[in-house]
Amino acid sequence: MIDLAGLETIEFHDVRVGRIDYNEEPLGNIEIEIFQWNEEVNDYIIILLVFGELSRVMPQSISCKENDELKVYSFDYYVEDELFYGEFTFLHGIGGHSSTLELVCKSVIIEFK
Repeated sequence: MIDLAGLETIEFHDVRVGRIDYNEEPLGNIEIEIFQWNEEVNDYIIILLVFGELSRVMPQSISCKENDELKVYSFDYYVEDELFYGEFTFLHGIGGHSSTLELVCKSVIIEFK
C-alpha cells in the first residue's frame, strides 16, 4: 500500500527530522520521524513515515554532526508501475550543508502521533 493521500497532507519544507532509521531485514525499510507545526493545536505533531519493501536506497545513511538540526528541505516523489520513487533533500543546521536521500519501495505508511 502506498499512502499518497497521507503524503499530500504533509508540507515537506523546513520540517525538523527527529530520526532516520534504516533496517535491512527482512525486506528492508526506512523510518523517518518528522515534526510538523500544527496551527490548530499550536504545537508540533509527530509524523512517522515508513518506506517499506525497499529496492533501492542511496546513500544508505545520512551523516550528521552531533549539533546539527536536520530538516527536510524538500521531498519529491512519484509512483510508476506500483513502485514509489522518492527523493529527500535535507539541510544540516543553519548554514550547514545539504544531503540527498533517494529511495524506491513498494509501500509507504504514514502514522500521525
